Amino acid sequence: DIIWRDERNVLIRNKARAMAGEIMKWGFMVIAYLLILIDAPLWMTLISVGAFMAYYLLTLFFTNKYNNEM
Repeated sequence: DIIWRDERNVLIRNKARAMAGEIMKWGFMVIAYLLILIDAPLWMTLISVGAFMAYYLLTLFFTNKYNNEM
């Protein structure tokens, strides 16, 4: 339990989560472009773009929240 709350380990986990989020963000955009190229149904493309927008909006929200707290 002490190892889980260690400052260094918390920083490593946060950095890993941020990197995973960045990879997911670009993955959503690649999927959206591929769906456009293969002429997939519009709803599939919109779901992919919506997931990207949700990620972006959540990032803005939490950035502002944590900037105000600190």
